Amino acid sequence: MLNSVAGIQSQMSFRSFFSILLLFSITTVSYVIPAFAQFSSGGIGGGGDNNNTATDGTTHKAFASKTFVPLDQQNSSPSLEHAQESYSSLPFSESLAEEAIYRDLKNEISIDAEGGLSLREFAVYFQDASAIPARLDERVLAGELGLDINEPGAIYGSCSGVSAQAALSILLSNVFETPLTYVIKDEVLLITDKQYAADNYRILRFYPLPFTKDTSYTSKLIQATIQPTAWENVGGSSSIVPYHNNLLIGAPLQIHEDIEEALINIERMEGIRHGNPCCRVHHIADEKLRQYLADSLIETCNTTLGDRSDKDAKVSINGEFVTVRSASRPFLVYSEELINAFQTHGSPNGLRTWTDITGKFSRKARFVSLSEGVVEIQLATGEQRSIPLEKLSKEDQEYASKTQKLLDKNADSAKEDPF
Repeated sequence: MLNSVAGIQSQMSFRSFFSILLLFSITTVSYVIPAFAQFSSGGIGGGGDNNNTATDGTTHKAFASKTFVPLDQQNSSPSLEHAQESYSSLPFSESLAEEAIYRDLKNEISIDAEGGLSLREFAVYFQDASAIPARLDERVLAGELGLDINEPGAIYGSCSGVSAQAALSILLSNVFETPLTYVIKDEVLLITDKQYAADNYRILRFYPLPFTKDTSYTSKLIQATIQPTAWENVGGSSSIVPYHNNLLIGAPLQIHEDIEEALINIERMEGIRHGNPCCRVHHIADEKLRQYLADSLIETCNTTLGDRSDKDAKVSINGEFVTVRSASRPFLVYSEELINAFQTHGSPNGLRTWTDITGKFSRKARFVSLSEGVVEIQLATGEQRSIPLEKLSKEDQEYASKTQKLLDKNADSAKEDPF
């Protein structure tokens, strides 16, 4: 038991070290590096290119050659799934029942096994105490390891006031001098051998990173500080891939728990905690985008968030910076991802990349208007073009329609303003 506690303390200090490193990276990206200056420099990938070249080498009078953004530098659209009151990774393919088990493992539990329990008795005891369906991996424990799952006293000790997952980590750490663990499989919590689980039970999960754009750097920090020998880049079996503003990680359950705990601590260290007022500062080079966010960000977020909205949120402009203040984690997450999406894909009256319906041609331009099925865009050179709405990609058709509605709404509000 003492060894188990010492091991946990060692892990916690290790995680704290990781948290400090990751906090430094997030703070650096958020406050030092100007965030995607495409509005002043001509859109994603640099200045306004006037070469009307298609992917097949031909020319086209309406669109320039397409610019691609590295996958780990892209930002997806804001996600309501990310905008929760507390941080949580997201399932890749788990069932609803398995997701319920993950949630229940975070609940507090009390276990008294001071009298000693066999492995079989412990599985039943834990299921009754936690309401989580639990089973023994008898094929591995008894069949491959030769453990006696009915031997009294295999599990000994007690836990109270800790999460169910912490209690399992403590009590399963040394059974018959064999480290055991658990996995979530086929909608039950399966108690098995730790090494066997690492080799055979690999789980895929998404990790949202709403407060940092540098997913590559974050993934490198995780690989360097969370079980460094477990990753594919050093011959292990666990993998990590940046995807938009998420990380897709394939690893044993215990590695997932370590990563999630570290990311939760990161947010706490930054002051991002539901109910705790927090300010997020964004460098935005485009003056029109700054004003647009100041005018409409709160309404847009609160309308979308519904019962997770924050009527007390504040947005202010300070030079080239926009400050968002809120005590609601859902609001902070959604507003952060919305701002990132605007900066990546373009804002009303900001430069963005437009693509035709075939995907062969693209052009950096500002949206001007949509009227009677025709989109007016202005190139970086100032030249204006008229494009039939149906000639644009589905994404651009939707963007043009939504943006025109927003501009119409702002115009109506301006008419009512007595000042």
